[in-house]
Amino acid sequence: MAAGPQAVQATAVAVTTSEAVVATLPAGNWAGQIGTLITVAANYSPSATGVAIVLRIRQGTLTGTLVGVARTSTVANPNSYEVGFNETDTSAFGQAQQGGVYVLTAQGTTAGGTLNIVTLSQETIAPIS
Repeated sequence: MAAGPQAVQATAVAVTTSEAVVATLPAGNWAGQIGTLITVAANYSPSATGVAIVLRIRQGTLTGTLVGVARTSTVANPNSYEVGFNETDTSAFGQAQQGGVYVLTAQGTTAGGTLNIVTLSQETIAPIS
């Protein structure tokens, strides 16, 4: 059973100094694949004193296993930033799930930043034949 692609989009999401979920993919079912590709595309405006934003993809919940590495982007007000990246999850979670969920979390160096728009998407990875 394969799944994807699927996506979710959020707008005007406040970013604080605590790691918090900013986007959650709908629960999905997938099996027998090589893994899962997760894509993040975001536009971020920092607070007046913000110097960085950290984005993380996690399995399941805010406290779930980190997929790949945390992505830190240096920022400076009054600019807006396009932040985008991909991660592959080839763990057992990424290969087979019933009702599996991925979340995107964000954490700023100061409170007051805003994710103006963020898109989180997922698709399964299968051999090309």
